[in-house]
Amino acid sequence: MPTFLPIVNERDEVIGAKAKEVCGPDDITRVSGLFLYTPKHEVLIAKRVMTKQHDPGKWSYGVAGTVEEGETYLSNILKEAEEEIGLVLKSEDVREVYHGYFETSHKFFYTQYAAETDLPITAFRRQIDEVDELRFVPAEELWRWIEERPEDFVHSMPRVSALLWQGLGW
Repeated sequence: MPTFLPIVNERDEVIGAKAKEVCGPDDITRVSGLFLYTPKHEVLIAKRVMTKQHDPGKWSYGVAGTVEEGETYLSNILKEAEEEIGLVLKSEDVREVYHGYFETSHKFFYTQYAAETDLPITAFRRQIDEVDELRFVPAEELWRWIEERPEDFVHSMPRVSALLWQGLGW
């Protein structure tokens, strides 16, 4: 059974739905992401598997997902956190840090959530068909890495990082 995605307009209002497989470059979809960090300001990053349609083999924040029909940005990120890294969160565990429009290899509205954890990396269970590797990186080191080698990351990572750091007051 195909997965359907809500298609939205320039104001992030749902105007229809399409099967994920037939969404084109002019279709605007919705994506959610989770910025997971420790009290020591270490950030969880995930390397995408090479079979991903967008940005294969690139690093991103620990969890991300395309919002499916019937989901909200929040319900999607809670689902994705459990599926991709085995982390069960409730809505009160996360806070919205940013919402905006992106145009990379595709068009999408993006909502970034943040949550703090004191769990060690060994506590996470990666979803093999989505995530190739998980790693905690000190925030300052991650920022330098993004500035020096942006090609290692998903296209939206430099912009999202700047907005996150600003939103979190880092």
